[in-house]
Amino acid sequence: MLSLTINQMLEHLEQSFDSQKSFVANASHELRTPITSILGEAEITLMKERDPETYKSALKEIVSSVERLNLIINSLMELMQTNLDNRDFQNVKVDELMWEIADELAGKSNGDQVRMGYHLPEDITKSVISGNRRLLFIAISNILKNAVKFSEGKTVDCEVRYIDKGIQITIRDQGIGIAKDDLIKIFQPFFRASNAMNFQGYGIGLSLTDNIVKLHNGTISINSVLEQGTTIVVFFPTA
Repeated sequence: MLSLTINQMLEHLEQSFDSQKSFVANASHELRTPITSILGEAEITLMKERDPETYKSALKEIVSSVERLNLIINSLMELMQTNLDNRDFQNVKVDELMWEIADELAGKSNGDQVRMGYHLPEDITKSVISGNRRLLFIAISNILKNAVKFSEGKTVDCEVRYIDKGIQITIRDQGIGIAKDDLIKIFQPFFRASNAMNFQGYGIGLSLTDNIVKLHNGTISINSVLEQGTTIVVFFPTA
């Protein structure tokens, strides 16, 4: 029994180290890309005197790369916060939270393609979960933004219902789908599905969402078919 426990512990440690090495390698690559772009653009521009328009063009490229770098760093900071077990919890009314997320999406292009459906009991205590409101907003918003992005204008359905002493949020899109081999890696930081490379993103959103859901003792599952769409189901126990 002792040898079995030790072997399991060593296996867990090995997996943790492998995961950590993979994360560091991917993070380094993502951070290095915009930095290399900034340095390259600056060095080439400074090699000789150029006209004002050329300088202006170079500065625009540098600003774009800095903005990308800033987005990656902010996403990493959010990911780190969830790993630090941020338990600044309060009672959160799910319908109000979802309205806020829908309002934010509506303020952006294609936000009107999200169709919301609520199936909640009259007893408001059954529509309340204990959690960090900001983190919950980020988690659900990430899923909806991905659904909108990969659906390319097609309708996205979001259904919120009370079931089995908890809140279940189901988000269905009609997008590009995810290959079976990619599904098992979809929550890894910086992982991007093979058919998602032509879409903007850094592969941090779903990893962050997964951490937040686990922090709230929830579950998340994904079913997907290539070229048909993806369904993500999130469940949170009620307060």
